[in-house]
Amino acid sequence: MAQPVAPQSRRPASTPDSDDLVLARALEFSAWARRHARIIIVVALVAAVVLGGLIIQRTREANRAEQAAAEFMQLEQSVLVLGDPNVASTDLQRFIERFDGTTYADEARVLLGRIQLQANQPQAAIPPLQEASRRIGRTPVAAQAGLLLGAAYEQAENPQAAIETYLQVGRDSRSDFERQQALAAAAALRQQTGDPAGAVELYRQLVGMTEEGSFDRTVYEMRLAEAEALARQ
Repeated sequence: MAQPVAPQSRRPASTPDSDDLVLARALEFSAWARRHARIIIVVALVAAVVLGGLIIQRTREANRAEQAAAEFMQLEQSVLVLGDPNVASTDLQRFIERFDGTTYADEARVLLGRIQLQANQPQAAIPPLQEASRRIGRTPVAAQAGLLLGAAYEQAENPQAAIETYLQVGRDSRSDFERQQALAAAAALRQQTGDPAGAVELYRQLVGMTEEGSFDRTVYEMRLAEAEALARQ
């Protein structure tokens, strides 16, 4: 008996060799590049100029920040030793003008504001502290500036502006300690200015922010009870 013949397997259709494909693509790109050589050169030159400019700018900024850090350390020491608020204010203003835009310019603004407050000149302290406090939540020194700005408004007998400033620090600062300081100051001012209900709101917030059984929480609970009693009158 004749054996059945096995069907012959079909050979797959021939496909281009992978090396040939790569070579073909390379030739296509080479032809495209020759046709657009001028555009490619212009784009490359623009990219090089932009990249070089960014590198130069970053280098200048880094060098400027290093110089500001070194000079501020010397200036801070001389201001503290000198003790003359007028001379210190002039030196700090010059430093701020030279290094405006750096963190150390804001450090100088805070130091200037502190000196003016110590000299009982809150109106002179407000402008530099206002500028430094614009960056609360973005720079470490901004919340310190905000707390001092609130104190300057208090000293200038503008309690509403002080409360608003403290509330901003309490809302935007990244430091729990600074937020508590600000909210406690705002609560005390609300109570002093005849708004015990507003003080209650803030003291309740402070109680919730502090650890149960801690000294701070005990203090806030006592102040909360006092504010609640005044609010009921």
